[in-house]
Amino acid sequence: MNKTQFNLLAEKLIKSTTQREAVKLHLLDGLSAYEAEKQAYGRTTATVSRDARRILKEFEYIQSVIK
Repeated sequence: MNKTQFNLLAEKLIKSTTQREAVKLHLLDGLSAYEAEKQAYGRTTATVSRDARRILKEFEYIQSVIK
């Protein structure tokens, strides 16, 4: 998944811009979910990995439909 694809999915699936940034840090920049939450929020929220899975599932579905 590239940055443009991530942005399109994240804008649709995640309302909070801070949460989008945290998930981006986790998926695209390779930070752990815990570190991404600390960097984006300054604390842990235990939501980044769940939102990342949701983004990945949607991306995989779209890939399967395209093929």
